[in-house]
Amino acid sequence: LYWFQDSHKVYKNDMKKMLETSNIEEANIDCVDIVFGGDHSQGALRSSLKTMLVLKNSEVIERKSAIGYILCQKDTGTILKNTILDGIGDGLKKIGQEGFTIVSNKGKLTMIPVPLLYVTGDLTFQVILMGKEYSSGHWCIICRLHPNVWKVFDHTRGEKWTMKSLRAMAESTKTNAERLGVKIKPYLDFIPMSNFVIPVLHSQINLGNDVLYSLLDYAADNIESISSEEQVTRNSYLYFRRSNRATVAT
Repeated sequence: LYWFQDSHKVYKNDMKKMLETSNIEEANIDCVDIVFGGDHSQGALRSSLKTMLVLKNSEVIERKSAIGYILCQKDTGTILKNTILDGIGDGLKKIGQEGFTIVSNKGKLTMIPVPLLYVTGDLTFQVILMGKEYSSGHWCIICRLHPNVWKVFDHTRGEKWTMKSLRAMAESTKTNAERLGVKIKPYLDFIPMSNFVIPVLHSQINLGNDVLYSLLDYAADNIESISSEEQVTRNSYLYFRRSNRATVAT
């Protein structure tokens, strides 16, 4: 079960409604930002489009619309490709290509600046769009550094991925680890990598989990002094709980 909307039509409709309800003058419009996102939870992937009208006085007027839904236990590139991605992607590409948009506002034509497109969502969703499916737990999604390097504290920043370099890697004859997590060409290659926004909430949750499990390990080693057999049993139980919770959530 899945459905999706034409993202270009949704954008035009949302923009018209914002202009009608806010009584905005064309001269006061500074820029337009559009955020396309997707997140999987409770057995489904939900995708939305947020349109933000930024005024010259820094005020932001926004409208969010659902544009896609897939009932699935887990979101994969194959599922996205065979359901909602092409339809939504075509609309996003049209938004970026058409230049200035003229919207009718109560009989008055208003010229809207060329919008900037951004992508966000959980890491699984983002790496699928980058053509790096199944790499989010291993390879950096921003740069080309090997995990043995980027996981070291205070490491030197690596060369950032671009859509051009992702396409080149996808088309190369390199294999396995030489591909740095790249499987196929990126889906939305008209949106620059610099406009992919890391999900801060997910990162904070993972950092919190790391602190919790480190605290449990410290307590086991220095306070409880449990046996190695009990430690193995406890770790197996915690792993089972995390895996089971992830299965239920996906």
